[in-house]
Amino acid sequence: MPWNDSITHGPQNTTFAPSTRERSRDTVTVEIPIPIWQKLMTYVDLCEEEINGLGFVRVLAPDLIVVDDIFILKQEVSFASAAIDEAAYHKFITDLVAENERRAQIGQPELLARLQWHSHVNMSTFTSSTDNDTIENCTSDWRISLIINKRGQHHIQLDVYRPFRISKIKAELRISYPAASAELITACKANIRKSVKRRIFAYAVQDNARNYDKPTDLTSEKPVSFLGKKKPLEPDPIEKDTKVAKDISERGCVISARDLGWHDRQS
Repeated sequence: MPWNDSITHGPQNTTFAPSTRERSRDTVTVEIPIPIWQKLMTYVDLCEEEINGLGFVRVLAPDLIVVDDIFILKQEVSFASAAIDEAAYHKFITDLVAENERRAQIGQPELLARLQWHSHVNMSTFTSSTDNDTIENCTSDWRISLIINKRGQHHIQLDVYRPFRISKIKAELRISYPAASAELITACKANIRKSVKRRIFAYAVQDNARNYDKPTDLTSEKPVSFLGKKKPLEPDPIEKDTKVAKDISERGCVISARDLGWHDRQS
């Protein structure tokens, strides 16, 4: 089955209710880790017809949903349709219910298969009448719908069905890069200190009318000769971390999927 222990951990709110949550903006962020994004785009890229799939998600905050994995089931596809086999889907749901009962007994979080995605191959990512019917016939409390094409263009929306219907809640798709490991940071720092030395040069600045265009020592801020002078090599070019470096090492980084050119990097 399309689940494993790698997606059993981490906090989540399974009673996610967009209609009642307090949030500072009207857009829900759907975050996909880069390996899952690559898996999704590879499915889309390799299939010359439409392709349909599902995904497991977690709700980390009232306006933040993270995709833990995506997968496909047995299906029949064409250039303009992708229908999951009913028997395969019913078996998946039956097995998912049993798996969640098992998890409840051992204190593991419930798996939420609340992402439905499909490709439009090379067409634009509009919602067709078939797409709208699929969205309206959903039996979950809420679900994310994602339409994507081979260029990485996409349409994403959140729909709520219970306790009452709220349609087409605006969503933003973002791609997340994992934070650097402590081992990687330590190794990179060691290599920088071994191979990189920093030299600071004086440069010209404007000091009102007194020292106009005179080179100034970067550290002393005293005027120096026009030719400037070099400071001694400093042994450690990373004696203090910048805020940006600290943020990236601790949290990783997130970019909008609209800023990520998929085929710009394909051979």
